Amino acid sequence: MPEDDAANRRAWTIVIFLFVFLGGLTMQMRGPLVRTFRDVFIVSESVLGLIAPAGSLSFVVSILIVGMRAGKIDFKKFLLLGTGLLSVFTFFVGIAPTFTFVLLFLVGRGISNGVFRAIGRPILSHLYSNQRGRIFNLHSMAWAVGATIGPIFVSIILLLGSWRWAYFIPTFGFLIVFLMIIKLELPQSSRREKILSVEGLKKILRNKFVLGVVGLIVLNGGVEGSFFTWLPYYAEQYFSGTIANLSLSIYLASYIPGRYFYSRVSENWGYDRVILLNASILVLTLLAAFVFTEGVLMMIFVLMTGFLISGNFPTALALGTEHYPEHSAPINALTLSSSALGLSLFPALIGVIADLYTINMAMLTPIFLMVGVFILAFVMTRRE
Repeated sequence: MPEDDAANRRAWTIVIFLFVFLGGLTMQMRGPLVRTFRDVFIVSESVLGLIAPAGSLSFVVSILIVGMRAGKIDFKKFLLLGTGLLSVFTFFVGIAPTFTFVLLFLVGRGISNGVFRAIGRPILSHLYSNQRGRIFNLHSMAWAVGATIGPIFVSIILLLGSWRWAYFIPTFGFLIVFLMIIKLELPQSSRREKILSVEGLKKILRNKFVLGVVGLIVLNGGVEGSFFTWLPYYAEQYFSGTIANLSLSIYLASYIPGRYFYSRVSENWGYDRVILLNASILVLTLLAAFVFTEGVLMMIFVLMTGFLISGNFPTALALGTEHYPEHSAPINALTLSSSALGLSLFPALIGVIADLYTINMAMLTPIFLMVGVFILAFVMTRRE
């Protein structure tokens, strides 16, 4: 197994960043396709709300199982397994004959995605052990670039032909990642991951600071998931279908400079203080976006929200990892699964509220969630 020379470290960084780029792209295709799925498969808003849980809850199960056993498994074999299966299920979504099959194949995508993500970020954690805040934000920035392109990509596909090509094309991208992994050897530092005993897991789960990070990430994930799934649908009140789809790209575009900014400042300002400051401002931008403004002005506040919230998850992940660096994979599994839980549950809740009342009423949910993030961040900062 090679030492972590610069070339080997760079190669693994490219592979992991490319995977999350594709993951961001395919994840953010879902929101712009909600209207298409509704029209093609003739389903209600409540059923459409199952899109997020289908991929995210299966992701939670997968990443927890693999992440908790990371010290015992062959990283390369599992990376290949996850990437290979993800290629297959991404293609299958494109050929799904009914909405039920779409959901089933999204479950398969979530499981296979979780296998890779349980290992990818921990490898980066060991490769860049002295710069976790910076590399996690840059890693998330790669996801944000793909996520920004996702809705634009869908809009182009829908203009040119069938929505199914939106899943066929990324399949080839995942196959490229698969082939790249075959040619690489694992870095030596990836073996620093210690085997987590049952007692060790109990110790982590009893740590109030880690629990605070987990709770914070669940709520923050709920806010992000609300935008990812429902922003284009909400924006249709003010814009045409194509422009409404692009509203998600506008929101996600702000993640790119945001995550670069937080990659530079998170190490100096302190992880918990960054999250507290962000949450306090985010409550105001969310109120402005969904209560006090509409149309173009609403989108300006949406853009501000994206920039600020982009730093919360990677910074919170770095905060949790600093407490147990030798168990970065289990911490990664806990935090990613917590985010996925928020990403899946709250968009489904918004779908139910929108069915019972209106989408305007439903989109008040992110405001209350961000108030919860602020309270948790405030408590964690006071206990430091």
